[in-house]
Amino acid sequence: MTGIDKLIFICVGLWLATKTGLLFVLPFEQNVSAGVMMNLFFILLIAVFTIRRKVKDTPAGQSHFLDDLKTVVRATSKYVIFAIIALGIFNYAIAKDTIALKNDKARSEIEESFATEESYQAMVAENPNLVGIDREEAKAKSIEAFEFFGKWYVQMTLALLALMATAIAYSLLASLLWRNLMR
Repeated sequence: MTGIDKLIFICVGLWLATKTGLLFVLPFEQNVSAGVMMNLFFILLIAVFTIRRKVKDTPAGQSHFLDDLKTVVRATSKYVIFAIIALGIFNYAIAKDTIALKNDKARSEIEESFATEESYQAMVAENPNLVGIDREEAKAKSIEAFEFFGKWYVQMTLALLALMATAIAYSLLASLLWRNLMR
């Protein structure tokens, strides 16, 4: 196991331990924000560590930008895959009850927002897409949309896409900046 692989596992373990600890201290929304910020930091840390190691281990003139970028993207992508697995473990094993309570509360808030005709007319005034739609039909569509985005595979896919886009962007920036500023 290389130093980069060790760093990846340490970061994933630290992320999971910190998220679990924060679950008992912070409200769930702040826990999510903290988890996102930690993931962004760890991706950047892994990108910088990888490009630093690559430049240090490769003789001058034998490396080019695309080779550096490939190495950094490979390392950050490994982290993203393991972070998504850790996110699944956290959401569906550790914080399952907290997420269920949060979803029940959100579902009841949606139902309350459609409880009276006056509140529905206020929503129609703010959202012209609701004009001509029956209140019960709009309520059903809102709950259906909420439940769709609450499904585990939708959440995991969105998290994977966001983290991969971030990993690629950070890898590109780290490779460009290190290559141009640190050599």
